[in-house]
Amino acid sequence: RMYIEEVSLKGVEGMVTHVERAARDIAIMKADSVVLCGTPAGFFKGHAFNREVTERLEKASGLPSMTQISAVVEGLRLLGPRRIVVATAYLDELNERLRDFLEEAGFEVLVLKGLQQRYNWDIYRLPPSAAYRLTRDALKEAGDAEGIFISCGGMRTFDIIDTLERDLGLPVVTSNQAALWAGLRMGQVRESIEGYGQLLRKLGDADENGDV
Repeated sequence: RMYIEEVSLKGVEGMVTHVERAARDIAIMKADSVVLCGTPAGFFKGHAFNREVTERLEKASGLPSMTQISAVVEGLRLLGPRRIVVATAYLDELNERLRDFLEEAGFEVLVLKGLQQRYNWDIYRLPPSAAYRLTRDALKEAGDAEGIFISCGGMRTFDIIDTLERDLGLPVVTSNQAALWAGLRMGQVRESIEGYGQLLRKLGDADENGDV
């Protein structure tokens, strides 16, 4: 569990001071891989800082490691969309950083809509339908989007990924879905998982080196 007081720039700044402690807590349980959840922890200071955090995770845990935002970027690249719609739980101060990060990674962010939630406990109380409605509203403004990203580890998205992909006809990547996909890949899992979107079905496409 990563300690965070609020989902803001100030809160995430405090959260990343706990990276080494949390990585060691995972490693002592004989895990196969580490994914740092809390998507803003990877994107809020840009790509160089994201690489630094990943190195800190690996050094502290001694395990293959990744941030949640890196998992998202890899997942989006695998599925192929470049013109994307983004839905988040965040305040605009984080949304602006996320847009910059994604655009630097090569994506065109057509629309980004956030729910302006400051506290995790409020995000956790949101039903899956909140993420569904937010995503549909964002897509209506986007025009010819090629894919969707729903950002925030606190958003309850697993229940709606397949439904969104079916209803909207576009690939959907969410923070927790991407984290699970990345963690399983690093742990050498090679079985497709049904029911949670195209990305987890792609686990079966990974080769023996973990590449896709």
